Amino acid sequence: MQFEYRPLSYWIAELPRLEKVPGGLFDSFPRATRLFKLGLRHPAACVRLETLVFLQKFDDGFGLRTVNKRNERGFPCEWSIDEREYPAFAAAVGELVPDILSLLVNSESLRDVLPPEVLSSVEDDLVQIPTVAAAVLQRFGEAAAPAVPTLISWLGEAGRHELASYVLRSIGEKAAAAAPRLMELIEDPSFSLHARMDAVELLGRVKTDERRAVDLLVRLLKTGDPGLRSTAAEALWYLNSRAASAATALTSATRDTDACVRARAIEALARVNPRGDVALPVVAAALEDSVQEVRQSAMIALLDLRQCAIEVIPIFRRVFRSRDDDLRRQALRGMACAAADCQHNELRAELAKEFRAVLRGGYPELRETALTGLANLRCDQNECVKLFQAAATNGPADERSKALIGLANSGSTDPETLEAYKLACSAPDANVREGAVYGLGAFVEDRSARELLHRALSDTESRIRFHAAETLLKGESHCPNEPEVLQAAESVLRAFAAGTECNWRALAAGFLLAMEPSSTEYRGVLLEELNGPSTRRGAIHGFRRAGILDSGIEAALERILPDKDDGFDAAMALTELGSRSEACVPILGAGLDMSHTRLRRMACRHLAYLGSLARPVLGRLEKCLTDSDSETRLWAAVAIAGVGGDGLHLQSILLSGLATGDSMTRACILGALACRPPAGDDALAALVEATNDGNEHCRGMAVVALSGMCGHAETIRPIIEATQKDSSEVVRQLGAQALERFARDR
Repeated sequence: MQFEYRPLSYWIAELPRLEKVPGGLFDSFPRATRLFKLGLRHPAACVRLETLVFLQKFDDGFGLRTVNKRNERGFPCEWSIDEREYPAFAAAVGELVPDILSLLVNSESLRDVLPPEVLSSVEDDLVQIPTVAAAVLQRFGEAAAPAVPTLISWLGEAGRHELASYVLRSIGEKAAAAAPRLMELIEDPSFSLHARMDAVELLGRVKTDERRAVDLLVRLLKTGDPGLRSTAAEALWYLNSRAASAATALTSATRDTDACVRARAIEALARVNPRGDVALPVVAAALEDSVQEVRQSAMIALLDLRQCAIEVIPIFRRVFRSRDDDLRRQALRGMACAAADCQHNELRAELAKEFRAVLRGGYPELRETALTGLANLRCDQNECVKLFQAAATNGPADERSKALIGLANSGSTDPETLEAYKLACSAPDANVREGAVYGLGAFVEDRSARELLHRALSDTESRIRFHAAETLLKGESHCPNEPEVLQAAESVLRAFAAGTECNWRALAAGFLLAMEPSSTEYRGVLLEELNGPSTRRGAIHGFRRAGILDSGIEAALERILPDKDDGFDAAMALTELGSRSEACVPILGAGLDMSHTRLRRMACRHLAYLGSLARPVLGRLEKCLTDSDSETRLWAAVAIAGVGGDGLHLQSILLSGLATGDSMTRACILGALACRPPAGDDALAALVEATNDGNEHCRGMAVVALSGMCGHAETIRPIIEATQKDSSEVVRQLGAQALERFARDR
């Protein structure tokens, strides 16, 4: 068929007729792909160009849903494909890549062939087909990976190198095969300085695992040109923990005479040494640099190290008192983020004081950050609650939503708190409404709160409907005479479980499976979601919500363990659900070396659940006994005791956790103390007190631990005899066994 020039919209409308098939264009990727192939191969250059321009807007061109994400530096990205559709999209792009590559080297100018009305609507930099073709591949990101071999062959070639480099940057890790060629170019003296710098940056972006690449970048940190040195430091930033061996060289580079080199080296050092043992003192010193760019980079690096809460928070507090407004804002944000992981009581009190001072003072631009910090601290002091209540009812939406989360985290059940939630339920801002629904869970016994939650089941936002339904069903005992409310909540969750919103689908199925353990429908939904890379994490959390483990679920979760993204979550789910799978041990053991405090803490906690199976990582658990985080030390001690470790130091750590832990933590600690006979008056006093714990499991474990302290039999016997009147049959049975043991020993 002979095609005349027409706008692409014409061909979109014509495609169903041309292919003699009914329906619209975008009901399938194959049909859209066929149209784009027609356009890319069309003899008229203007049609090829318009096809490329249309492909640049591929979220419209392919009819894709897009979601918001953040890039590696934490800034919002313009778009990202809904991962549910990504595999089909990538397959379609793979078919188009050869045609786009052929246009990438086509130098035909379009100025003489484009109609005036088209030329006027296209910017000058889009007039050349190769430029637009490169922009299309760059827009496809890692889906353009099939183009990598061709692009590598173009590196270093005049007229093609810049286009290849431009596209390889966006492909990222899937272009790691370019590393050897890039290293050749970097070391080639005939290559221009600008081109070598470009190759150095690209070497970092493709995130190669080759040790030779790190060694090369370390050598470049000592070269004569400051531009090459700063670019080498930036490449190491991209490689992050892959470049851990570069920490010493980067430390030296932070003393470079060039400010730009110092700034890039400081940022990179925090990335390659996230535990902060090397980076933290260097970064702290850089905050006093005479150049503002370097001080700003030091603050960025300090934010990357915020998981080292005990060491970092005092530095943030010192910077917050500086006169530099930008640094003060960043320091307060750092304190707010670090507050979530801070377990040190004195530091928590100091942070709360700083945040309250900001909220009481004249710092309107800092209020939202201060509210976030107080919410992360889960501060329940009366003064904090009053500040939350005031901010939740007045002010900008962002402040109100943070204050509502703070109120919910504080556990406040004041009438004033309920009134704040009621007012927020009718707010136009969805984040404010979500904060109110989140907090109303503490008032579910109140009829007016239930009415608001019932109304929220019809909200336009998925997350609000989900939280409202979940809250109502969790508080089912408070709604015995309101079956229509519970039915409406259950219907909302069933709709989510049957829908296509991946995160909510899995979480809803998990909740419903907990309600109906024999349901093959919801079990099937979770297993289906577990097979999709983009839906896997939601399915893992769905199984954790369901609280059910059988051989089929265990096998399905074990298959996820090798996955680098979701293996750790799968291991936590397995141990939490009661699995004794040895395959979890190396995955959780790797978590002990993670830079993030919360992940180390969770690794220790879940290894404790495995008891003696954690023996292969005993050495790494012992290192965690000196961790800066008190809760990590506590769970490491519990895990070591479960493996068979001994010692008074271990016992003292365990006893210190009894006063602050939740009931599950206390039960685990008491169980660990029972593994080896406790010793000393401190242990005796703590265990006697624990026999009056409000949790039956804690009382039972305390009885078991006391029964091992044979040297104090005369003191202990009356206490254990008293347990025979306990309301729990489990505690009475354990007490009887302990009394039998005393009788035998006598």
